Amino acid sequence: MSNGRLDPGLRRSAVGAANPFYGPAIIPTSNSNWGQVNDPQINAAMRRAALIVDPASRARARARVDRLLVSKAVAVPEEFDNQPNIEPRDVRGINDLWNTGSWDYALTSLK
Repeated sequence: MSNGRLDPGLRRSAVGAANPFYGPAIIPTSNSNWGQVNDPQINAAMRRAALIVDPASRARARARVDRLLVSKAVAVPEEFDNQPNIEPRDVRGINDLWNTGSWDYALTSLK
């Protein structure tokens, strides 16, 4: 089903937030589409999915978009390295878990 209007998710993609592989949303700076993916087939599938109102139908359409993205290998997952950390008893380390799990040295101090 479609109401003929783009959903807010696709409109937000103008800044790259919702659909990072939507080609028409590529902007010169602060672009989340690092690979500059601008594939007509992917773009069309995203536009079609954005017009669907029914949540279950939209989920199926977006799953098709996902399969298309994977089949065209538009992104390569990053592997995060494990690293040993030595923690002295007299140092209060503050973990930077959102990023690497290593210490945030700006907040680390002596006990």
